[in-house]
Amino acid sequence: MEIIENVWEFYQNVANLIQKDFVSANKFVEQAATSMMLGHEFGGSTLNSVESYETSFVWNLTYNTQNRSNSLDDLLKPFSAINGDLYFNWLISSNPILVKQVLLVCRLAEELETKDKLSFVRELLKAKKSNFETSYDSFSKMKEIIRTGWVSRNVEKSHRETDAVHIMQMFALAMAYFRLNKADDLDRRKVYETILIHEIGETLAGDIQEGARGHDEKHDIEKKAVEKTFSVLTNGSYFIDLWMEFEKRETEEAKFVYQLDKIDPVLKAKVLDDVLDRDDLFIDFYTYEENRKTFEQGKLKELFYLVKKSGRRNL
Repeated sequence: MEIIENVWEFYQNVANLIQKDFVSANKFVEQAATSMMLGHEFGGSTLNSVESYETSFVWNLTYNTQNRSNSLDDLLKPFSAINGDLYFNWLISSNPILVKQVLLVCRLAEELETKDKLSFVRELLKAKKSNFETSYDSFSKMKEIIRTGWVSRNVEKSHRETDAVHIMQMFALAMAYFRLNKADDLDRRKVYETILIHEIGETLAGDIQEGARGHDEKHDIEKKAVEKTFSVLTNGSYFIDLWMEFEKRETEEAKFVYQLDKIDPVLKAKVLDDVLDRDDLFIDFYTYEENRKTFEQGKLKELFYLVKKSGRRNL
């Protein structure tokens, strides 16, 4: 039970930091997606390694955050909950080649975002005859898609999250789970990459809630967006197949990411109840998933039932 409590503590701390500064989530998604796609596009690269994705997460939550009101100690505090201080110190301080690669990706993503026609990245992609930029644009749109669950529940605008925020919070949960549990049946890189791509379809369909108009056509619209995003890549079929695995929950990784996708708003609702002094968000999300029996089985069952019992305020 202590392990699950630590995962919950880590999530609360991370969610509160992201909430103060959505820029960190936007940058994380853009940079991690750049690492992922370039790594697969050019092959033989550590850019799409587990360590690369985790370094990007740490960098954007801490060193690269735009929220300068926090001290570095405050920014590193969440990692103590998952015994991550030694690991992440090594990740940042003792692995200079990996850090240089991540910093290069930061530069590439920034150039793509600013549409600089004279950029280094465009020359690189031109030389490689890559259509990567089309795919990148889809990930950039994630920061503009507001998740409708918060709008329909009248959460104030400053606390309505985007798909990018949702993805970074899911990544935090997955990383904490892997740090504290043995998960030999899961491919960690595959989990991280599924998290990064699972909402790509919403760049065309938008975030349509179950029961809302257009929900029946959502899958078909999202599939078109996924195919448009990735078909231009040399290894695009890998990402299209990965998204289909998630949609069908065919693999253990897909089932795990599906539960991450569903438990994130439940946990975030509890965080927002405390932050906004409300008492309706958590019980609404929790009851919905409880009635659907989403967590009757699976790796996040204990976390789902623990959070209902937790009376702690956010850390």
